[in-house]
Amino acid sequence: MFQLILTIHLGLCLFLIVVVLLQQGKGADAGAALGGGSNTLFGASGASTVLSRATTMIAVGFIVTSVILVKMYPGRATTSGAGDVLGGSVMSDQVHPGEDTTKAVTAEKTETAPVEAGK
Repeated sequence: MFQLILTIHLGLCLFLIVVVLLQQGKGADAGAALGGGSNTLFGASGASTVLSRATTMIAVGFIVTSVILVKMYPGRATTSGAGDVLGGSVMSDQVHPGEDTTKAVTAEKTETAPVEAGK
């Protein structure tokens, strides 16, 4: 199920990019007013209506699949053995001002110190 929604999500992503790139910018009307011809596929006002509605529908689908994928991820079992890719944080190992760091340093030293045999 996760793979199906992920495939739909990626398809919506690519289709959203294409539909946004097909739209005319706001400044395109000024060039047409100064004598530039306008060949449109959907007519004079139809292109903006059809493309803007398609963009809205695809964007809503993209957001819905994004939320579904986020909600489904924590319940997904990791079978590759690589662990949780999204788990942890880069900032989790940072020292905060006012935090006592001596305990962490001594614990680190005692864990890595070699143990002498026979004493």
